[in-house]
Amino acid sequence: MEFNECIKYGNMLIKYDKMNHNNESYINIYKKIYMLRLVENYIKHMVYSLNIEHPVHLGYGQEAVDIGFTINVKEGDYVVGYHRSLGLLIGLGVDAKKIISEVEGTENGLNNGISGIGHMIDPDLRYISTTIIGDNLSIANGIAYGLKRKGSNAMVTVFFGEATVSSGAIHEALNIASLWSLPVLFVCIKNGYAISLTTEEILSNTDLWKIAEWYGIKGYRVDGRDIRNIIQIKEEIEPIIRSGTPVFIECDVERLTGHAEGLDKFNLFKIIEPNNENDPLYNLEKFMRRLGVDIESIKEDMNVKFNTYMQ
Repeated sequence: MEFNECIKYGNMLIKYDKMNHNNESYINIYKKIYMLRLVENYIKHMVYSLNIEHPVHLGYGQEAVDIGFTINVKEGDYVVGYHRSLGLLIGLGVDAKKIISEVEGTENGLNNGISGIGHMIDPDLRYISTTIIGDNLSIANGIAYGLKRKGSNAMVTVFFGEATVSSGAIHEALNIASLWSLPVLFVCIKNGYAISLTTEEILSNTDLWKIAEWYGIKGYRVDGRDIRNIIQIKEEIEPIIRSGTPVFIECDVERLTGHAEGLDKFNLFKIIEPNNENDPLYNLEKFMRRLGVDIESIKEDMNVKFNTYMQ
């Protein structure tokens, strides 16, 4: 993928250079992304060492989007996930061991081991998810409608992949959100594939943000490989959404792994190696080193704590 702009809406370019975040806030963000990478590496190893048969969808390459939109969710806001949502849970602050235990199917898991990786919920954090493609969009609208009727200033953020844009559910959801002026942020994570088919093979128009304009909703396109873009666009649009105006964001990322661990027959394309410009963790590390942050010490400390914690 080629990205000539950081964030765009029509011809308007929004740059992250006006952000005013200190080193401490970036360290907190980095720890979330690195923790997510540790959790997913652990789960990936677990899938093959324990021969887990159910598919496990990991989010290598989309960490900036997951963490960027969830790390500072306001009190009263809701997040609706989908089948690839481990990053959303980490961003919201769910305990890593509870997530891993849920994937293992043990009673120490977030939902006592009965939900699996795709249907985890946390009522206290106002988080729910479903693996049924497109269903989460209607759920998000329903929650947003309830918030609006209560006169709340809260909003709902719902996540989905580009394959959902080829379904009828997206049209129904965008139409209702626009018609009823619902406070919903639609986050489309475009990683280039729908299982083993490329985006170009499933969609005749790959400018996904344009679909929102059919329903009178502003659509943005963001380079999702750099979390600074995500944080900036979130700060720009939150007041708009809370006023009752839905927004659609296409977040372009690169998939750094196959469709699902344990389903190798669908992993038919070349896997992109991490630690390059397509890796959100690498991009954030490069930026923070320029700020003078000792990344290696942070990583070493987190590795030790995680390994000790998981024993």
